[in-house]
Amino acid sequence: MPLSKNRIKQIRSLSEKKYRSEHGTFVAEGKKLVLDLLGNCRCQFLAGLPDILQEIPRLSAEEMVEATP
Repeated sequence: MPLSKNRIKQIRSLSEKKYRSEHGTFVAEGKKLVLDLLGNCRCQFLAGLPDILQEIPRLSAEEMVEATP
């Protein structure tokens, strides 16, 4: 499933502290960081390239989408 325009806007808005605080969410980038966080945090949304997503446990995400390079 590709990323929708609304989802992209939401992700970009999280670069501002105001929106991170408002939504109680943040963006984590990088396979190692994501894998570490999945063990300790509840994941609301996970996006990545197909080969990377295959290495991440699917049960941790409520929603998972594949991004294209």
